[in-house]
Amino acid sequence: MLTFSNIVLGSYDPSAPPASFAATTGEIYSFGDATNNSQMIDWIYFDGSTYGHTIMAPDDDIILQVYTTVENWPARNSTRFTRTSISGSTFNAITNKSTLIAAISQQGTIDQTYISEFMPSGEGFAAGDVYAFQTDPDELWGLIKITEVNQGSSNGLSTIKFDVKIAD
Repeated sequence: MLTFSNIVLGSYDPSAPPASFAATTGEIYSFGDATNNSQMIDWIYFDGSTYGHTIMAPDDDIILQVYTTVENWPARNSTRFTRTSISGSTFNAITNKSTLIAAISQQGTIDQTYISEFMPSGEGFAAGDVYAFQTDPDELWGLIKITEVNQGSSNGLSTIKFDVKIAD
């Protein structure tokens, strides 16, 4: 099992932290580096007026409203997400791959191209929210626990902080 802690992603302002995340390595990428390593990018963060705080798969065309250059990426990975009923303390207690897989398998279909504060039903981004994900093409399964949501002085300066556990 892979575990990455205290990952911080920033929204679209160039002075914010990088917005792109690679689940296979736990690395964050600036947008220039993400463009050159698009095959590694599993999700992108932004905070906008329509969707609020959002994590989105690169293959969702809505991302082009915020990051237009994604359209020209050689690879646009199709990560999928779903909100879970897993508590933050249950997430913290998962210590091995078999327990992680069991927790994810109880969550139903993982089929959303994004998770956001406002859409489709104002589903979250409060500290402690836990989401399941499946990446493509690597087909990694894992959980994301949101640990902080920080509204910046503008949407472009907002950040989120999260922990990730991956069944590798």
